[in-house]
Amino acid sequence: MLEAKLDAKELDQLLEKLEQAPEVFAQARREAFEVAAPELKRSLDAQIVSTTRDSRGKVRSWQGLYVGSRGGYAAVRPKVDAFAENARGQKTKYTVGYVTNAINSGHRFPGQGVRGKGKGLGPGGLATGRVAGRYFYDHAQKTVESIAQETVDQVIRSLIKHLEGL
Repeated sequence: MLEAKLDAKELDQLLEKLEQAPEVFAQARREAFEVAAPELKRSLDAQIVSTTRDSRGKVRSWQGLYVGSRGGYAAVRPKVDAFAENARGQKTKYTVGYVTNAINSGHRFPGQGVRGKGKGLGPGGLATGRVAGRYFYDHAQKTVESIAQETVDQVIRSLIKHLEGL
């Protein structure tokens, strides 16, 4: 007997691979973000060095790497529950997040005892000023686009590798 027959074996293999794809994608995404996090840190460190006087690496040491618990993001931000130290090495009441924010965004400071009336005067009539921000996070964000593209490419390569071999 002659017959034409279509074997669905390869189609079944493809469907099986596609059913596994969400887990493969989640793992690939997590791995890609774990690779991207140190790249983000290097980019931020370079901006901190170029925009501040952080020659001893104090501000850079305050920055921590974070990858989402389900691998959905990578970030570099000030460490939690870490306190800045003064020139004598004693911990201050300020967390490194507050100090980093003040350096990055700028901050006001009280004047040197100049008294008067009008704008720019703080409590008690003391002159106040403002320290300009360094905006190293904003500058580092501009380099994130290339890191993001590499992260996407890494996830795509992992998915292609998974689907190959059919």
